Amino acid sequence: KFKEVLENESEFFELTTDGKSYLLMQQPVNEAGWKVIIFIEKEKVFHTANSLKDLTDTIGLITISFMLIFYLSFIYYLRISSKKMSSQISKPIKELSQKTATIGTEKMNNQLMESDIEEIDQLNQNFVQMIDELQSRTDSLVATELEKQMHKDEARLYLEKSLRDPLTGLYNRFKSDEVLSSEIERSKRYGQTFSVIILDVDSFKDINDTYGHAAGDEVLVSIAEVLKDNDRTTDVVARIGGDEFLVISPNTRLQAAMLSAKKLQKLVAKQSFSIEHPVTMSLGVAAYQDGDSKIDIIKRADKALYKAKEEGRDRVVSS
Repeated sequence: KFKEVLENESEFFELTTDGKSYLLMQQPVNEAGWKVIIFIEKEKVFHTANSLKDLTDTIGLITISFMLIFYLSFIYYLRISSKKMSSQISKPIKELSQKTATIGTEKMNNQLMESDIEEIDQLNQNFVQMIDELQSRTDSLVATELEKQMHKDEARLYLEKSLRDPLTGLYNRFKSDEVLSSEIERSKRYGQTFSVIILDVDSFKDINDTYGHAAGDEVLVSIAEVLKDNDRTTDVVARIGGDEFLVISPNTRLQAAMLSAKKLQKLVAKQSFSIEHPVTMSLGVAAYQDGDSKIDIIKRADKALYKAKEEGRDRVVSS
């Protein structure tokens, strides 16, 4: 082994003998022709390094274990946080979505949960403001519509009153003229006919002179009740003068109108009044003829009425 060392020209090399490893370093001394050779056990040289390596390995293992635990914990924390954040975001958005479906219904509610997320809370706030504004405008619109409807109802009521006779509640002459015009137009367009009946209380002046105007008014009201209770649903009954009434019967021929007139004449004659004076009516009947105006058909009915008066009253005459 020693010979092997002497013959080795390397400055550093390793030698193993008797189961031990040595590190050798040799340096020639040229002036003397010697070699200075240093032997040292390899284990002694690397003992500190090996100890440090073992320590480093231990520290590394601990560090890796710590980092693994840290990252696993961090991942778990992120998962929990992400689920919480997801719920924190999705829950108020879902609630907001459900709230939007109730807009305009009785279930509408502008109370929303807080999410602690600025953007979502701002969205909720905007939604609440929108609902409040919508509710305010709806209330204003409803109030406006109610007011309009009230005005319409008042206007309709005033119009209805303007078309009614204040004493009897029957339509007045203005309404009867309007209906006559409408029936004439319908007859011209569809070829239908209609009839009119003019009724006049017999000797009404005598009733007023004998019993007073109040009694006369009661007679007129009673007659109006008879006419309203016994007319057809399509008939229009109006008071067109002091004691004169008019019945307009759409889609009715002269013969059918005569039967209705005779029925009314008998009903009035049988009616009980608050005065002892007999109350009867004379009636004139006329049917629409092609080319008739309102004046024409009323004139023929009036002519028939006067003829009923001349023939003794309490009767029906057609034109």
